[in-house]
This record gives sequence, structure tokens and C-alpha cells, in this order.
Amino acid sequence: MDSYEDRMIGAAGDGGAFLSHLPMGESFTVKRVDLLRELTKQCRAAGMAVLVAPEGFGKTALLIQYAEEVRSDPLRGVARIMDARGKSPAELATELAACRLELPQATRPLIAIDDVPPWGEAQAKEVVRVLRAMRSENFEVLLACTPRCR
Repeated sequence: MDSYEDRMIGAAGDGGAFLSHLPMGESFTVKRVDLLRELTKQCRAAGMAVLVAPEGFGKTALLIQYAEEVRSDPLRGVARIMDARGKSPAELATELAACRLELPQATRPLIAIDDVPPWGEAQAKEVVRVLRAMRSENFEVLLACTPRCR
């Protein structure tokens, strides 16, 4: 059986680079069963959800746990986590467009984007356009950001 750290690295899907700033191990991460249940309901109903909380409140851990839940579902199994920290809207839109081509839509894949920067409304329009198109193509979208990004 894989260790907790191996499962979390697998959920992130990048060999661990995405998780390098997080403490690892079961003792460092609280599984939020109620929040995961609510997040699942929200994502299934709307196709999109946004996690908003101050830094250090566990948004990234919850996002990774949700991606792990999706990957463990044999009817879905596809989740991609992206780190938007320090990226321009154009860079993120390009990465999202590549995901649209790479991931099988028939399984309702998850695109989870962590650390969405506080772009202005005009800057974010291209990213929003791509996310809406992905949602209409059966992708599920989960975003995580701090309150200043709302």
C-alpha cells in the first residue's frame, strides 16, 4: 500500500513539485470529510466551485484531497492540479487550453487550480472564458484563492 505522502504526490500529479511547500504526512493533514462532501455536491451540481480562505487555512490540502477522491472514482479517475501562483492570465489560459486537448472529456475530468492570483477583472477575462468553455465541455473546475482575489 502506498504511503500517505505517495498518495498525495500522486494526487497532485507532478512528482511532488507542487507539494514542496506543504508539510507532508498524515499528522500534518486533516481530512475534512464534511467539507469534501459539500465540495463534491457543489462541483457535481454547478460544475465549478471556488475555495476562498486566508493563507494557511488548508485550501491546498483540501484541493489535493478532492483530486484524490476524483482519481479514486473508477467512473472518473482523471484530475489535473495546476499551480497558478506567479502566472499571468495568458500563461494560465495557455495551460488550460492544453488540458482541454489532453484530458478525456467523457469521464468529467477535474481541473483544480490552486493559488489563483488577484488579477483584475480585465486581466482575468481570458481565463474565465476558457474555464467556462471547459465547464460546458463536461470538465469540472475547482479554484482556490485568498479573499483578496474575489
